[in-house]
Amino acid sequence: MSNGSSLPGSTLFEVEDTPTCGRGVFALQDIPAGTSLLHTASLPASVVLRNYNREVCAQCFVYERGRNLKTRSVETGHSFCSQECLQAWMEDVGPIAIQAWTAIEDFIKKKSMQGNGSQNGNGNDDHEFHDMNDARPNEEEIRLAWDSVSSTAHFVLEARNGSIRKPHRRALTSVLAIFPNPDYLSFLLSATLSRSRNVLPPTERAAATEWESLLELVPDPTPYATSSCLQTAIQSYLHLLALLPLPLLPHVNAAGFLALAERDSHNSFGIRSLDDGGEEFMGYGVWPVASFFNHSCSPNVGKRRVGRTWDFWTSRRVRKGEELFISYMGGDEVDLDLGERRKRLGETWAFECGCVRCVIEDVGLSKEDEVLEGEDAV
Repeated sequence: MSNGSSLPGSTLFEVEDTPTCGRGVFALQDIPAGTSLLHTASLPASVVLRNYNREVCAQCFVYERGRNLKTRSVETGHSFCSQECLQAWMEDVGPIAIQAWTAIEDFIKKKSMQGNGSQNGNGNDDHEFHDMNDARPNEEEIRLAWDSVSSTAHFVLEARNGSIRKPHRRALTSVLAIFPNPDYLSFLLSATLSRSRNVLPPTERAAATEWESLLELVPDPTPYATSSCLQTAIQSYLHLLALLPLPLLPHVNAAGFLALAERDSHNSFGIRSLDDGGEEFMGYGVWPVASFFNHSCSPNVGKRRVGRTWDFWTSRRVRKGEELFISYMGGDEVDLDLGERRKRLGETWAFECGCVRCVIEDVGLSKEDEVLEGEDAV
C-alpha cells in the first residue's frame, strides 16, 4: 500500500496523503452501495471503563443491558460473557500479562479502600470528559512535563531492580502513594502488553505488528486535552514502572507512551453498547487500520462493531478517486445542526469539519446573515 501503511491490500481502495487531513482512504474504482470494504480486529490499546468492568466482556465487549456477567477473573478484575471468552482471553494475553493485570488490580483495590484521592479515576474517559477551563498543554510544556519525571523513573527502576538506597526506595514509595486513574492505567497496560509481543519468536508474532501499525498513524503533537490529562498520563507511567513484573519493564517508557497519546487522541473508537443506539459509552480503543478513514458529516461508508471486529462498507455508491469517509459521531450527525456538530467535533477531536455538508450549510448560514443584515439596514 502507499505510504507504507498496514492497511490490507485491496483492489477497491488505497491510502493516500491528503492536503489537510494527513492521510485518507480513496476508491480505486467505482464501488456499488453495500460493498464490504474492511474487517479489522487489530487492537493494540483499549480499555473497558471501570464503571463497566462487571458488565462488559473483556474479550468480545458484549454488554447485556447493565446486567453483571457471571464469569469473572477476580484476580485481574475482568468479566466475561462465557467460559469460552475467558479461556480465549487467557490464551491470548498469556501468563505474564495475567500477572501484570493482577498487580494493577490489587493496587487499585488497595488505593480505593484508602479513600478517594484527587487522582483516583472515576470511570470517566479523558477523551470525552474534561475541564474546559484547563488549557491544552503545548509541545514544549508536554516535553518539559515528561522530562521532569525522568529522575523519578530512574530511581523507581533502580528500586525495582533491588537497590536499597534510600533515594531509590523513597521514590518507589512516593509513586505508590499516588492515587491511580484506573481507566488510563489500564489503557497504558494494554498498550504495554501489545509492545511486549514484539519480542516473541517469529512463529508467535501474529499480533506483533499491532504496535507498529499504531505508530504509522499521523501523530498529534499536542494530544493532551488538559494539563490534568497530561499529569494522569505521567502518573500512570510511573505506576506501571512501580508495579509491573520485571520482564515487562523494558516496554514501559515515556517515549512509547507519548507516541501512543499522539496517535490515540484523534484515532480512538468508542466501545459502545450495540442494542440501544450506542447510548452506553463503555470504553475505547485504537484499531489502527480503521483509523485511516477520515470524518464527514455525510459519510459514504458505514461502520459497525461485531465483538472485537470493526466492519466497514459503502453506504452509497462511490466513484473512482472519491475519498471514503466515516462519521466519528456514530450517527448523531444526522440530527445535529452545523453549530452542534462543530462543537462536538471541536471538543472531542479538536478540529473544525470542512466536509461538503458543513461547507454548504455554512454558506447557507452566511447568506441568511447577509439577508438579515440587509433587512436591519432598511
